[in-house]
Amino acid sequence: MSTETKEKSNSDPSAKKLIKRRIFILAVIIDIIALICIACIFIIRPIKSRNEQKRLSENSTRYAVIYQNGREMMRIDLDNARDNSFVITGNKGASNTITIKDHDIYFSDASCPHKLCVKQGSASKSHIPVICLPNKLMIIIENTTEGGEYDAIAY
Repeated sequence: MSTETKEKSNSDPSAKKLIKRRIFILAVIIDIIALICIACIFIIRPIKSRNEQKRLSENSTRYAVIYQNGREMMRIDLDNARDNSFVITGNKGASNTITIKDHDIYFSDASCPHKLCVKQGSASKSHIPVICLPNKLMIIIENTTEGGEYDAIAY
């Protein structure tokens, strides 16, 4: 008789529905927890990093450093620079026009064949340089902080 009662309980449709309902509720709870974790990663962390960048930028000065053939040619304070353009000539008559506009710096014209340096856009972030390989020019943004020698990347 014990086998008959087991068969009856296994075939009971209300018990199967109850198990399915519990599995569904558990899956919904796991999905909600996963969505909360994703929200923390993609929404809350960027807000904190933006606030940190604002705090760091209040105490820092941005410099554009222009290198030619690996040597520093000039250093420009972008926070205090006026909008203007100037030409840098290099080896064999190569030239690049560098433009400062709205506290950003970029190559506006170049004598190189493909003009990839012009297509790169402005050098607005410190970890992404703008480079003209044929003319051996490079623009790098450096941030200096008043409170110390560390920047946001070293933080």
